[in-house]
Amino acid sequence: MAAKRSPGRPRKRETKFSRWIDASKMTRDEVAVALGINRTHLDKVCRGGCRPGLALALRIEKLTQGAIPAAEWLNVRIEGS
Repeated sequence: MAAKRSPGRPRKRETKFSRWIDASKMTRDEVAVALGINRTHLDKVCRGGCRPGLALALRIEKLTQGAIPAAEWLNVRIEGS
């Protein structure tokens, strides 16, 4: 069962990352602080408005404990995948 979002503007686009945040016990502000970015940048990444660089993609992978691999953001093919 999906986590219930707080009321607000409907999202134009949901991504795997935004769904992960919704399912986690963290707020978007907490996620932004944990990643070392501001909330505005986090929102852009969550809606697919921009792609994270390598360093941020690796921090996202670490924060999500591998649920969202860095390679997924960077369109990198890993041998054996």
